[in-house]
Amino acid sequence: MSHTSTLTRRASTTIPRSIRKALGMQLGDTLTWQVLRDGTVLCRHKPADPQRAAVAVASSVLSRQ
Repeated sequence: MSHTSTLTRRASTTIPRSIRKALGMQLGDTLTWQVLRDGTVLCRHKPADPQRAAVAVASSVLSRQ
């Protein structure tokens, strides 16, 4: 899954809706960023409520089937 977003003047960007939905992201969740030596950027989602996020991800996967 590949998506594009644009950096604003205030150094903000919007996470595409399909990504937010697939991860079950909601207000209060955090993202952790890591730049590897080869230039690869890792972004990890940490839900404020891990149990809620697990249910959302499972629902998203099941709805695609």
